[in-house]
Amino acid sequence: MTAILERRESTSLWGRFCNWITSTENRLYIGWFGVLMIPTLLTATSVFIIAFIAAPPVDIDGIREPVSGSLLYGNNIISGAIIPTSAAIGLHFYPIWEAASVDEWLYNGGPYELIVLHFLLGVACYMGREWELSFRLGMRPWIAVAYSAPVAAATAVFLIYPIGQGSFSDGMPLGISGTFNFMIVFQAEHNILMHPFHMLGVAGVFGGSLFSAMHGSLVTSSLIRETTENESANAGYRFGQEEETYNIVAAHGYFGRLIFQYASFNNSRSLHFFLAAWPVIGIWFTALDIDGIREPVSGSLLYGNNIISGAIIPTSAAIGLHFYPIWEAASVDEWLYNGGPYELIVLHFLLGVACYMGREWELSFRLGMRPWIAVAYSAPVAAATAVFLIYPIGQGSFSDGMPLGISGTFNFMIVFQAEHNILMHPFHMLGVAGVFGGSLFSAMHGSLDNPKGLWVFFYRLGLSPHRPHGDGLQGS
Repeated sequence: MTAILERRESTSLWGRFCNWITSTENRLYIGWFGVLMIPTLLTATSVFIIAFIAAPPVDIDGIREPVSGSLLYGNNIISGAIIPTSAAIGLHFYPIWEAASVDEWLYNGGPYELIVLHFLLGVACYMGREWELSFRLGMRPWIAVAYSAPVAAATAVFLIYPIGQGSFSDGMPLGISGTFNFMIVFQAEHNILMHPFHMLGVAGVFGGSLFSAMHGSLVTSSLIRETTENESANAGYRFGQEEETYNIVAAHGYFGRLIFQYASFNNSRSLHFFLAAWPVIGIWFTALDIDGIREPVSGSLLYGNNIISGAIIPTSAAIGLHFYPIWEAASVDEWLYNGGPYELIVLHFLLGVACYMGREWELSFRLGMRPWIAVAYSAPVAAATAVFLIYPIGQGSFSDGMPLGISGTFNFMIVFQAEHNILMHPFHMLGVAGVFGGSLFSAMHGSLDNPKGLWVFFYRLGLSPHRPHGDGLQGS
């Protein structure tokens, strides 16, 4: 008998290192982008935590009037922030070794520049790592494309805008109240709310949240029950199952009857592309909007306005909260002059959308679906009722209601902020988190159409604790 011995080729140390870096068998995928991402994000996170807790006051304006932002200097989790680098430093690269002492570096806000530059480099590498992992798993690259929107927005407020202003002191503070204070100052200096690109961004963010809520509630209402009535419907789902978890035909039929025949997608892939593209494109435009322009605010298209600046002007303050139908005025001209159309439109609109919500519940009931679609729709109904009815009642006049137009809407936001400082209200902060979070989840869900691929991807990124089985993708 002849024994044949096969000689294995020895792999060099560098080759083994490369294989380990690019292996999809690791619990956390590293990748070549991860080699730079991990130290930069760890540095940014560590310095942020230490500075948020214990950093001394910073001379942000360069006028020897330091501003405290850390917890140990009298702030709480809401008011605390990493104060931007001093205006005395401007745009100079200011590492710790460039200062005469650590105390001077802290006094001039050195931690802010350190955190921001490491953070931006880290999230850019995180985006590259998403693309790299998609490539290794044989997936398409849309996850990294979707993530480019928040990366672009962060780069705009932390780097591009300070460069345009000539100082890192004009960058956004790293804290909750600091973020909203930055928004107030930005609006005061640049009137950004009237910029068309910002309007596209708002449409993208709010639209993304709306579509996320619509899709989630519609899926939840049309689940294919595989459990008894005494068990949760969620218990009937098996991870990696081949069959659909909800009835897309029922969902399509629901929306086709609720609105009109072609109002809903009959292609799940087109739907998820739309969910991803809408908020991402909107946030891209917001990132482009870093200087701001001014737009006029008044009346109809025939009186010198365009589709952006035109609006239905609220009912006159002389009318107050009185019911003002057309027959109560001496003439049609008087009714128009006092803004009668606004009250007519608003009251009919609010009654109509409330009935639309009830119709959603009724149709769900008739089709044997659960009522979550109507519950999700109650959020925009509540918001519309607040700005068109509840707030004017509180102010004593429909003239304080929100104008019905694009620029009018943003002008209302400006006035509301000036009078009530709503950006600092905790409930508004929760609303902002909900809207931006909804857009984020919509973009994430839309860019990851394949549920198996989604969990493999998130598992390798370290964002899912459950190891997927039988996913059929390379490296699982």
